[in-house]
Amino acid sequence: MEKLSRKEREYRARIEAILKAAESVFAQKGFYNSTVAEIAKESEFAIGTIYQFFKNKEELYYIMMIEKFDLLYSTLLTGVGKNIKCLEKILCMVEIVFSFIEGNVDFFKILIWELKLLN
Repeated sequence: MEKLSRKEREYRARIEAILKAAESVFAQKGFYNSTVAEIAKESEFAIGTIYQFFKNKEELYYIMMIEKFDLLYSTLLTGVGKNIKCLEKILCMVEIVFSFIEGNVDFFKILIWELKLLN
């Protein structure tokens, strides 16, 4: 694994902070009721800084959701791959999903907002 430069580490840290703040704001207010200004305030970055990393609120939301689903998927693959028996795989998947929910409550609040919009 290659070592990242200080600049690259700072760039990634800013993106992570913005995504985490966006997750929190979207979880509290839903996508449509949230603003980039609120995400900027939560992340403690200027609005212009948010737009340096993300084209708009939609792109920010999309990337945040994709990263969370990728994390869940890779966690499931790693955990389930260790087990040979079918029942062990199912139990492992259930444990991983519940653990993921506990560690990502805001993300699941966002999913609940989305489900409400579908009804």
